[in-house]
Amino acid sequence: MVNLFFEIKRNLPFELRSPLKISNANLCDDLIEVYLSIDNEANQRLIEVFLERAGETWGKKLCSARIPPLDKNTDQRGISNIKQPLKSIKKARYYRGVLVE
Repeated sequence: MVNLFFEIKRNLPFELRSPLKISNANLCDDLIEVYLSIDNEANQRLIEVFLERAGETWGKKLCSARIPPLDKNTDQRGISNIKQPLKSIKKARYYRGVLVE
């Protein structure tokens, strides 16, 4: 796991590397934050493997952090369920260049 940790740290951008220390008690929490902030799929997979090896609870924490909680006003696709009242907008009508109401 030590080799895996240093592989993860080596592949991270410099600004994300500095707070990660192997002696840190909150290492797994910090790795979850890093996981959510990076777009590199290879490094995300390495972090997933590291957290799986750390124990079931860390894998569950990663899964729950990965899935954003659904808002009660949206469905699974993110579409709002709130019904908006249709406004009756009358289109301006013209007859021979004169506004007709």
